[in-house]
Formats: sequence, structure tokens, C-alpha cells
Amino acid sequence: LRFGAGVDDGWLAARLLCPAMPRALAHMSAFTGVTGVPPGSVVSLSGAEPAGVSVRRWWTPPEPPALGLDEGARLLGDALVSAVSAVAAPTRGAGSVSVSIDDLPSLALAGVCGRALPDVGLLFLTMPAVPVINLGLYARIAAGRQPYAEQRRIMPADRPSYGSGLDRLPPLDEPPRFALAIGALSDVVRRAGEWGAGGHLSGLGGSEALLAPRSYLRRVQLDPARREAHLRGWALAHGMPPAALREVLATEPGSYPDWLARLSGSLREPPRPLATGWEQESRLPAWATRSAADAVRDLLGGATGNAESLAHCPGQHTAVAELQAAARTGALANDVTTALGVPVGFPYLDLRVVEACLATIPEERTDPHRPLPLLTAALPHPHRPELHRRRRGPTADALAGLRDNRRELTALVDGGLLAARGLIDVGTLRPVLDEPWCHESQVAALITTLAVEAWLRTV
Repeated sequence: LRFGAGVDDGWLAARLLCPAMPRALAHMSAFTGVTGVPPGSVVSLSGAEPAGVSVRRWWTPPEPPALGLDEGARLLGDALVSAVSAVAAPTRGAGSVSVSIDDLPSLALAGVCGRALPDVGLLFLTMPAVPVINLGLYARIAAGRQPYAEQRRIMPADRPSYGSGLDRLPPLDEPPRFALAIGALSDVVRRAGEWGAGGHLSGLGGSEALLAPRSYLRRVQLDPARREAHLRGWALAHGMPPAALREVLATEPGSYPDWLARLSGSLREPPRPLATGWEQESRLPAWATRSAADAVRDLLGGATGNAESLAHCPGQHTAVAELQAAARTGALANDVTTALGVPVGFPYLDLRVVEACLATIPEERTDPHRPLPLLTAALPHPHRPELHRRRRGPTADALAGLRDNRRELTALVDGGLLAARGLIDVGTLRPVLDEPWCHESQVAALITTLAVEAWLRTV
């Protein structure tokens, strides 16, 4: 245990929240008596008597967003080239640079590499189980356009399934979102190293940076006709009637402290299909105990009085909060991959890239009818892939992995540490773990709980 401190039960209970712990609690440490420094802040130590510690923010997001699509795309394109070059700089001379092409942002990085790293060996790794139209084809085309590039395919049968390898999760600062993919992550990095990669690029943070939270629909500057077109598009994408989304938008989110107070009172309520408040509306899973719920309410109650939003408007606040969460995940992933000899970099989390995205008008960079319009506009035509939507999400791979590794995952929760601390009821969790395909709405919460349990065993 760090500093001789034990893991805080309240913090563990808050980590069970799905889809994420609220930003007001995110800077808390897992360990009793230890306080984290919020992202974008700096600590100052006073040498005067009595000695003091002060924390102040050194970075705030561009606000209000004012750039049109063309100007935002120009800044993003230049920033991505610089970010890829900077991320790959430490690996020059240590081998090639690999890119896992497993989503649309990472697919676009393949094209950016051609401009940013013209004299560096590139290794494009594609995994056919991730069904993005033209993904493998574009990777081959991108590799063919660059003199030092090659493509390698990793077939589904040749890599660890989702949910395997949790016993190899190393000690980390907090439960990682990729805990159940630790086997696959380690395998990809190991293969990249064997194939000559000295560094790896990831598209993590791309969706968070490139897409605006849906609360942009509240913007008073948004043209009414465009608002209606976007509202109908997002309602269709989320399987809800447009009237239901209009009703959600008609409810004002209030101040950030007010929103936190309402969240504290709705931890057990069904989440709305599309939240447009300050952040995503996190909920505790059905198997969280009353003690866990009380602990989370206490934490939220203590944080509400001093809570400060990251931006003046809910949309910009949510965007920054999600980027900060992605950055924490990236730092944990880098800890894992560096130990395996291949450090990983995240160009979409570069400050210039983030600022270019956040400075672009939300309805310009986000469109329910066109995937990633800002990224598409930022890429020059010779390096621009055909960006299509996924034909299915990652849920199918997760469900298959939960099924295939059910015995090991059941052993993880039976007599687990979370149950021993009185935070979860295994009897309520077991039916979801036994037949996750019958409880798809609870799979994300199940994955979160399993990640916390696996992490707790490493402390």
C-alpha cells in the first residue's frame, strides 16, 4: 500500500458508477488520506510558517468555441502532424512505429504518419474482428503509399479473448478501463515489439476530442433548422423518439453543483438514453449494496459545495472531463506497454490537438449524419480514408469474451474483495455474469465492476 494507507471504501464504491465516476470525484485518490491533483492544475508549496499547499488551474479550454469547420480542420491537421512526430521522437533509432488500426481515429493516424514520419518505418496492425468498412483495405493502401510501411494482420483466433488474462493485470494507480482487454493489449504490444516496433501509436482520445457532447443541441447560437436536423439524427441513432429528446433538452441542467446534487439523488434510477447535462448520468449497478450507495452519496455531498465546472457551458465541461478520463486511461496503458518494452503515445490527447477540436464550433465538428466531419476535413485527400460508421459495436466481442471466460470471471467475484467489503451483492451480480447476452443493458456496469475487483486484488 502506498504511504501505508489503505484503499478507501467510498472511493471503491464511486468507481462502481457507470459509465464513469463524476469529474468532481475523479481527482480523489484510491488511498485513504491521499489527495490527487486535478488535471490541468499545479501545486504550489509555501515555505513560510505555517507551510501551506495551494492548487490552481493553469489551463482552461477555449471558450466559447468560435472556429468554423475549415479553420478548425486546418489547425487540427497541423496539430496532428506535430503530435505524431513528437510522440514518435523518443523511438527514433529504436525501431519502427506501430499503429493499431482498430477504430476510425486510429485509422486516420495511418495517413497522418505518412506526413509526420516520412523516413520512419511504420507497422500497421489490423484486427479483422473490428468491422469498420474499408479498414483493412485502407491500411494496405496507406502502407503501399509509404516506402517504409508494412501491414500485419492479427486474426481473432490468434489473440487472447476479451476477459482473459486478468490474473496478469499489473499494479496500477487505479482500475483501468481496459482491464478486461489486458490480455489482448499485452499480446498486441508483444507482437509489435517482435516485429521491430520501438514505439506504438494509439487512437485513444480521438472520439472524445473530435466529437462534441450532445449538450451542444442547447446552444442558443445553433440555427433552428440545423438543430432540428441534428436532434432527429441523434434521436434515431439512440433509438428514441425526437419528442423524447426534445423533452430532455427542455430540462435545464442548472449549475454544476445543482447537477451533482440531483445526481446524488438518482443513483438508483434508470439512466436516460441520451443525457445532455453537465456530464453523463452515472448510475450504480443493481448489485451495489446500500452501503455502497450511501458512501457515494456522502462523497458527492462533500464535493458539491466546492465543485467547480471545467468550463462555463455544460458541453465544453463534459468534453474536457471526458478527455481527462481518456488521458488517465492512456497513462495507465503506457505503464503497461512501457514495461513490455514498447511505450505508447496518444496524438489525440496532445494539447494542441485538443485545443483545435474544442475551439471548433460543436455543430461543425459533430454531425449525426456524417462520422467525424472535423477529422475528415483535416486530412488531405491522398491520406483520407473512407470514414464509415461501425456496422456493429464492440459489445459483440465483449459478450463473446464474457461467455468464453465465464468460469475464470465467476471465480474472480465469488468470495471477492468487493463483496467482502460489503460493496456488492454477488447473488444479484451472478445472473448477469452467467448470461450477459440476456442482460445487455447491464454489461457495461458488469465490466466496470470486474475491472475494480481485478485491480483491487493487485493492491
